[in-house]
Amino acid sequence: MSARKPDWLKIAVHVASLAPLAVLAFQYRQGSLGPDATGGAIRRTGRYAIVLLLLSLVPTAVRLISGSAKLLKVRRILGLYAFGYVVVHLLGFAWLDYGFEFRFLLPALVSGRRTLAGLVSLVLLVPLAITS
Repeated sequence: MSARKPDWLKIAVHVASLAPLAVLAFQYRQGSLGPDATGGAIRRTGRYAIVLLLLSLVPTAVRLISGSAKLLKVRRILGLYAFGYVVVHLLGFAWLDYGFEFRFLLPALVSGRRTLAGLVSLVLLVPLAITS
């Protein structure tokens, strides 16, 4: 029985996708996120989610332009990490900003354009994450 060779591209994508969360957790623990640590952490997780979601579209574009399908194997991984960061972003918003007080949280989710766009994005990403 032969041992499978490690897929270094997938390993690199996993490490690169988890690294921002590890750095964020370290900086939060050290108190080096600035005067508004909670807001900074929430904004960063949202930014990471958007970046990973956009990166999940790159393999398809590369295949269409170059014909190479090598990156297609990381498309799902990137999409699932994007969903994970969206969930962390929402949990951070609900927990760190509102302490899961739903009487304050629900009006805040639908009051602003950004929060409403984030909520709609989460709803659209749930079926994609489930089917991945």
